[in-house]
Amino acid sequence: MPRILERDFLARHSSQRLATAEAQAEPTLQAAGVAGADLDANGVIEGDPELRSVYQKLLSLERGASATGGLDLDNPAVQPVYRALTARFAQRSGAEGALGATKLADVAELAAVRAGVSVLARKAGSKQLGVGSVQDALLVVAAADEATTGQASLLRVSLGANNVNRGLFGPGTEGAVRALQRRVGLPESGTVDKDTLLALDAELARARATPAPTPTPTPTPAPLTHGRFAGIAAFANVQAGRALLRAGDSGPAVTALQQALFDMGFPMLALRGDVGVSGIDGQFGMQTTTALSNFQVHAKKRFPAVRVTGTLDAATLSALVALAPAPGKKAWDAGQPAQAPVPCWGGDPSKKLRVVVVKDEHRTFLYDAAGTCTGIFPNAHGAQGTATATGLKKVRTRLDEAGARSTSMQLWGDTRSFGKRIVDLSWASGGRSGEELHGTFDYRNMGRDVSHGCVRHYNEDIVTIFDALAVDDLVAIVASADDASLHA
Repeated sequence: MPRILERDFLARHSSQRLATAEAQAEPTLQAAGVAGADLDANGVIEGDPELRSVYQKLLSLERGASATGGLDLDNPAVQPVYRALTARFAQRSGAEGALGATKLADVAELAAVRAGVSVLARKAGSKQLGVGSVQDALLVVAAADEATTGQASLLRVSLGANNVNRGLFGPGTEGAVRALQRRVGLPESGTVDKDTLLALDAELARARATPAPTPTPTPTPAPLTHGRFAGIAAFANVQAGRALLRAGDSGPAVTALQQALFDMGFPMLALRGDVGVSGIDGQFGMQTTTALSNFQVHAKKRFPAVRVTGTLDAATLSALVALAPAPGKKAWDAGQPAQAPVPCWGGDPSKKLRVVVVKDEHRTFLYDAAGTCTGIFPNAHGAQGTATATGLKKVRTRLDEAGARSTSMQLWGDTRSFGKRIVDLSWASGGRSGEELHGTFDYRNMGRDVSHGCVRHYNEDIVTIFDALAVDDLVAIVASADDASLHA
């Protein structure tokens, strides 16, 4: 996780501005607003007691934080306070260090511009008197905007890393000047003339008067009571917004997450000697990222705060607690929250479905003749350009392992392309549809869009599906579990 130590914090906010390249290379820093809150190279607040106390205030928001361990910039509880306080320092010190309480229009080096006999314009390679003060003022106005809106100011976005070379009127400064002129209704010349200077001076006065925002305290969530997640410290930290669980992590929390996803029908098997074995190993790798992303697609339909990131955050954990089955249970066991789609096509009771393939979740739902969900299995379907067609299908033929091997050899010149079973589909009307439900030996790509249009399953799962189906049984392939085709 990106962390910042006290010495780095003091240096960054007193004597240097975070380089644009550094911010672009680290999305977490962008999300935390770091690049949008760092200061100009004035060096006037290095000894400010308030600045030195900020780090301790921020550390107090993070359990277990220390001066040696540093501040976690991923911590959602830290981010708004970090943004607000650094924005206040930028607002108070960014231009004050160069101007004091002086108006921008009263700066001696800008006297010619103020008198209307000169302008500041883009000039490559050399510094110009007055440009640094203009840049300082633009940054203070930007910081006040950001403190109010919580979003990056267009002025700062335009300036980019220009402030590293204070006094150079480059394309970044020109862009920021144009943005200022646009917001105050002046012609967008990109040069600092008398009218632009006076307008910037007025914006600077407004920015100085903008009060610093008061961070909203993060409410304390209720204790985790779900048997799968209670008592594991990492989940409590995720729930409280103090941490994330993501690729590269390991330990009991990852194991519990993997088991929950597997018990809901998301991919968690590995191939060993052509046999699927448990991939629940406590290591947050590619398969866990894929499985969690598929769960997030499923969960966000009912929990709008969930985002598809492949990372376990507080919103995803809240959805997981609501949707995961009890310990030792599968999602399709009686009494568990399976959230299975309706096994009836278009509300017609004569069109009972035995299988529903849900593409966006990469899951296949199996039903018995009475419409009870008896299994949920991960799938992989058509890649871009060979997408799996949606609609109502039926079982045309069933091929056992020998038939699957023979068909694979005929079509692809090997014996493994279709795994251990094939359920060949046609349209419900009888026309050839060109898709099959089949097995695979490519366990690593389960849960993804990788096939030539067929729907792949683990070999262990396709055997279960194969054994449950008969010719003419109905199979629905839908884009989403909420597809209108599954409702009257």
